[in-house]
Amino acid sequence: MQYDTGLYLESLAVELVILAIWKKALEICNSCELPESSSTNESISSSNVELPQTSELKINFSDPPSVSMWAKHEFVLAVDRAEKLSCCVQNMDGRFSLCF
Repeated sequence: MQYDTGLYLESLAVELVILAIWKKALEICNSCELPESSSTNESISSSNVELPQTSELKINFSDPPSVSMWAKHEFVLAVDRAEKLSCCVQNMDGRFSLCF
């Protein structure tokens, strides 16, 4: 089965735009948080972002910490998707190779 590398490149480009949007959302969340509760050197990884894996997530948009946690979670998911697409694009040599 032949897959079009161009579609993967296009998907990666879209995912990078989504990643930039989530990064901006995180910057906005960090600027809205109280100074004593925010840390500028805090790293974001899937291990420190714990949200339920349901499609019916209830986010309280009037609660800045809730919104911040949601934005961190979505940022981590976008990074994961971009990494997977990047891996697939790097491994393509005219054939499709699954790299997950």
